Amino acid sequence: MRHPTRNRTTISHIQWTPPPEGWCKLNVDGASKGNPGAAGAGGLLRDQSGNWITGFALNLGYCTSVKAELAALLKGLELAKRHGIAKLIVHTDSQVVCHKLRMQHPKNKGYYFLVKRSQELLNNSEWDVKVEHCYRESNQAADF
Repeated sequence: MRHPTRNRTTISHIQWTPPPEGWCKLNVDGASKGNPGAAGAGGLLRDQSGNWITGFALNLGYCTSVKAELAALLKGLELAKRHGIAKLIVHTDSQVVCHKLRMQHPKNKGYYFLVKRSQELLNNSEWDVKVEHCYRESNQAADF
């Protein structure tokens, strides 16, 4: 006799987690209403205990969501650098941004400066930086 198939559900608890000891975490996010449309970006920098170091919000005018995400990343990297952060984990919920950072020759001229400048900062030997994709649910503070 066959048993009725049961629906199995896996529940995952997704939340922001602090970085390892000695590291800071930068969460960034950008958005565009209409894509392209009215856009903004923001981010926040926290220490290993989750304590607020600094943050930012940008009004980007009219652009795409990808450009807003890249602008958030660049502003966040510049801010972390100015604060003298030596070890940084960057979380973005944009897989497109993670992909563009791996490109040696960005093709879209509209994003070229943002990608190249971010790559220059990421490759700076004065600090250790890791860019990681995260779920939107664990990036809510930057999304807000």
